[in-house]
Amino acid sequence: ELRESESRQARQRLTESEIRYRITTELSNDGIAILSEGKYIYVNRKFLEIYGYDKEEEIIGKTLAVTVHPDDLDMVLSYNLKRKKGESVPSNYELKALRKDGTPFFTEVSAAQGNHEGKSVTIASFRDTTERRNFEERLKTISVMDELTGLYNRRGFFKLANQNLKIAGRIK
Repeated sequence: ELRESESRQARQRLTESEIRYRITTELSNDGIAILSEGKYIYVNRKFLEIYGYDKEEEIIGKTLAVTVHPDDLDMVLSYNLKRKKGESVPSNYELKALRKDGTPFFTEVSAAQGNHEGKSVTIASFRDTTERRNFEERLKTISVMDELTGLYNRRGFFKLANQNLKIAGRIK
């Protein structure tokens, strides 16, 4: 009877742990996906929202080529292969991604190798960084241009002048 009680408690703890995991995953502000052999086997609601999908059935079974822009696909595939082999790769990186409608955007990815139902999988979280990147580009522009006239300010003038002096020096 003692073993049965311990077994019941262990099952109860496991069930509670699974419930906490599901709640945390589904309420996350980051998109979360599990990939097996380069194909999506799980995505949360935030992932669907970020990538513009309505239902998880639209993405489950699809490869990374559907969500990663061709400019960055080789990099991502290389990282995944190296990660699977146990080689060192960045755990966080930014990539150019694709929404369902083909619109490119930027996302920050955190990925790790793990196990799911006895299989080796990649577990990744995604955060849309497009707004931040646009803001950074705007700041760069503002730092060298006058907003009213659209002309280079002093900093912009010196930056452009130095670039042109270097070119003139090279071509004599």
